[in-house]
Amino acid sequence: MGGNDTQRNSISGGVMALNKYPDQYQKLRENPSLIPNMVSEIIRWQTPEKLIIDRPNARAHVAFGFGVHRCMGNRLAEMQLRILWEEIMKRFHTIEVVDDVKRLPNIFVRGIKNVPARLHPI
Repeated sequence: MGGNDTQRNSISGGVMALNKYPDQYQKLRENPSLIPNMVSEIIRWQTPEKLIIDRPNARAHVAFGFGVHRCMGNRLAEMQLRILWEEIMKRFHTIEVVDDVKRLPNIFVRGIKNVPARLHPI
């Protein structure tokens, strides 16, 4: 599961979250330097609450575990997601969710099966 579910679900979850909270997407468009903080916030957001991309201490979530059980790939996952969103912001004005999102039936991970989306190039 490590190295796969977090990134995959955070990518899809990020698209969903930024569609659900267009004010946060606009904030990101106006200030792309928020991407690293947004990555932590999206990882956190995958397990409820409201998306706030400039949330103070967004990295203080427990999505990667805690203490000796903390995921040792957490920095790699954050880097992959940061680079992905930097590239998305360069190439697309918006990513629009165009139909219902389908989730995986799982009580452990809030997995996402399908996010029908339309890309709007810059």
